[in-house]
Amino acid sequence: MRLTTTNLFLCVLLLASTQLLGAAEDKRDSITRRDGKTVRAYIQRETISELIYSSKKEGGSEQKISWKDVRRSEYNAMKGGIWTIPEQAMFDGDFQTAIKQYTGLAGLVIEDGSDEWTYKAGWDDVVEWKRAYGLYHRGLALEANGQRKEAAAAYGRVLDKLPEHRLAVDAAFRQAVNQALTGEDHSAAQKALKKYATDNASTRAGDLDKALGAIVLVGKDDMTKAKREAGRMRSRFRSSVADWIAWRELWGSILMEKKEYKEALKVYTEVFEKMSSNPKRRARAAFLLGKALEAAGEEEEAQLHFMRLDALPLVGKADLAYARYRAAVIYLKRIDTYEGPNQVRVKDLCKELLKGVVRYGPGDSDLILEAQTIIDEQLTAKPVEVEDAEAEEGEAKDEAAEKPAE
Repeated sequence: MRLTTTNLFLCVLLLASTQLLGAAEDKRDSITRRDGKTVRAYIQRETISELIYSSKKEGGSEQKISWKDVRRSEYNAMKGGIWTIPEQAMFDGDFQTAIKQYTGLAGLVIEDGSDEWTYKAGWDDVVEWKRAYGLYHRGLALEANGQRKEAAAAYGRVLDKLPEHRLAVDAAFRQAVNQALTGEDHSAAQKALKKYATDNASTRAGDLDKALGAIVLVGKDDMTKAKREAGRMRSRFRSSVADWIAWRELWGSILMEKKEYKEALKVYTEVFEKMSSNPKRRARAAFLLGKALEAAGEEEEAQLHFMRLDALPLVGKADLAYARYRAAVIYLKRIDTYEGPNQVRVKDLCKELLKGVVRYGPGDSDLILEAQTIIDEQLTAKPVEVEDAEAEEGEAKDEAAEKPAE
């Protein structure tokens, strides 16, 4: 067959399309080094001290890189599909969905007639990284939902089943945190964390151990010493902004629980100012700062941060619904300070904020009902004819009361 110009063009186009299709189907994981270079390969294992990867999915020679030389690593399977469902649920404050999804991803199931979670396919039949991330993130979801004892048990599974996995360090820390705050024995998890710090010469594990010291004091209701210990943590977590933020947010939440609002304000203000280049983190920090300001009695400043969320990208549904609701409530508490057209405008704004809660708030949120109640009772004018009928009914009752009894 003679290769004409048209045929040649079609061959080139077909080759280009094939190359693009191959690139689109790249199943390799990604590892971003501290120097900015990205390696595309298959992650084989994650240990406490290093990440092990190969250029081939199976049978390839293994290469190792120390965690201190890794800026970020990501499994290809986590970029889309089912793993994004619980991640989005956590972001939106739908912790029940996140718990359910991470439970399934870890390969857990409750058998009939039992209260214990077991493995539906057998522990060894679930890929290691799925077990580790499913279990650990299940713990985070339980903790976010206020289920500290269940969260501690979830973290304990990581320590028990995968003691050499990188996430075991975080699991030991968070298990001890939740046990200390609920009055349970945290000594085993604390001992494991200290061992990681010593045996692996891990600065990060050492930092977490120091942070745990402050939280243990909280569990003993010694807030004076706890705050002193937490103050010493300002020089820790220097190697990772993410670790620093996670610690500050955890410490801020504990201060809020203990009604140490002024101290929480300092923490959240610091986080908010630090997150200027991270839209998602900055939105979350603005929300937490608003809650702390309102709890501390600084309502006008709180309102500013709550209103800020509507102008920020990447805000979770639960955070945005709460922020809109509280901003409207604060406005309505001061509605008498506005006069004439300004009062009308403020009421219209409040109505729009609350409509946003009703329309876009999380489906199981009590705020939706509360927002609709305020709209109906305070922000919806009664029809004139209804008001007239009520007035006439009242006049009739007054006249009947004035007539002498026969």
